[in-house]
Amino acid sequence: MIEERIKNIKSLKEKHKLTNAQIADLSGVPYGTVIKILGGVTKSPNYAKIIAIEEALFNFMKDEAGSMDYGAIDLKRFSKTLDDYYALPTDTRAELIDGYIFDMSAPSIWHQNVIGNMFVEIASYIKANKGPCRAIISPVDVQLDQDDKTMIEPDLVIVCDPEKIKDKCIYGAPDFVLEVTSKSTRSRDFVLKLSKYKNAGVREYWIIDEKSQKVYVYSHLDIDEEFIMKIYSFTDTVPVGIYEDLSIDMNDIFS
Repeated sequence: MIEERIKNIKSLKEKHKLTNAQIADLSGVPYGTVIKILGGVTKSPNYAKIIAIEEALFNFMKDEAGSMDYGAIDLKRFSKTLDDYYALPTDTRAELIDGYIFDMSAPSIWHQNVIGNMFVEIASYIKANKGPCRAIISPVDVQLDQDDKTMIEPDLVIVCDPEKIKDKCIYGAPDFVLEVTSKSTRSRDFVLKLSKYKNAGVREYWIIDEKSQKVYVYSHLDIDEEFIMKIYSFTDTVPVGIYEDLSIDMNDIFS
């Protein structure tokens, strides 16, 4: 499977006349590592680096084609549907975004602890206030665009419209989404998913980023407004914007 992915990367590199240096610049993968991966020098290439290169090329081609319209791009990897997603082995963690399947590695213990603590805080608030919303923790499928080209698996969501909660997935945009970054998903969380969530109508999007030790909160509680970003530290108390009286002490989340 890795060999096939490297072959696809080489094909895209040739198709778009990209150099190794350009691929390194687009992906953030060191130039020497790009040479080793594409040149077959290393027998066990870093899987996360391959994913980073693929995502960078995906975004590059998306920009080349204009917005979310891929124009003349004709590549099987970019034409997957929910049928392909559901045909994946049951033990495979993946997301389908605009017809492209992104593999997801198993999360770290730190990652799971953070999500679990966030879920307890939010679910406890909802239960105490007998609110209509529901907090749902991963794994949960979100058919964000209500089409057959995208199925995202956020770390935690809050859904206030019960009609969106189906048997197999959340159908449409949640009110609140939380993503905890990992090495393999960081660029996707900050770029591709940010754009997707914004355009789909998610009211509030949190990114908890272990690398920078920051909490990035994007919100447009008024659907006609642009996302407003605020940045908090891991020791701050962060308000949950979709509620008037819920704030989360991040010291409790990371303790």
